Amino acid sequence: MRSLPGPDDRTPLFSRAAVVASCVGFILIGALQALYGPAIPAFRDEFGLTPSTAGLGLSAHFLGGVAGVLVFDRLFGRADAGRIGNRKLLGGSYLLMAVGAAGFALAPAWPAALAMALVAGLGFGGIDYGLNQLFAVGFGRRSTAMLNVLNAHFGIGAILGPALIGLVGADRYTAVFLGFAALTLPLLLCLAGVRDEAPPRTADGRDGQAGGDDAA
Repeated sequence: MRSLPGPDDRTPLFSRAAVVASCVGFILIGALQALYGPAIPAFRDEFGLTPSTAGLGLSAHFLGGVAGVLVFDRLFGRADAGRIGNRKLLGGSYLLMAVGAAGFALAPAWPAALAMALVAGLGFGGIDYGLNQLFAVGFGRRSTAMLNVLNAHFGIGAILGPALIGLVGADRYTAVFLGFAALTLPLLLCLAGVRDEAPPRTADGRDGQAGGDDAA
């Protein structure tokens, strides 16, 4: 892993470890949003819900996701965003997703579960927007390719999530959600490899990072 010098334009936006962690993060957000549907039978049994009411878990998650994207966009686009920093924004998003997933698993009633799905969605939206935005500018001429690689991992997660529920059974959804919450936390350690300030874009729309092709 390349060591990170000072926060200047020659510093890679992502270390190699941070690139790997970001891809793992996209596997997790892809899997998390795909867990709600296969677990609906368990939601109905545990909380005594109709099929349509049980489906509100996914709706709450995506409502939070939209809100997370809007909030992250506002924070990222502010002139003083440098005082917040990419690490804090991504770290807060990871924590929201972990807390929301764990809270959903442990919720004693369906309204509380929906509230926690909304919280998880906020984190989901922040991670989705934040990493897409940073990968789009962080690797010089390779940024588009790296962005495609990142989003391919979302697809991997979307496949693995339902497969895992099918493997362990919908009635054990609480263990699965708790497991995903736990897997999110180690990613916080890799945020040290993310530069706090994104490289500026040039007039032609490319990023202005020197040495961007060596960032990963």
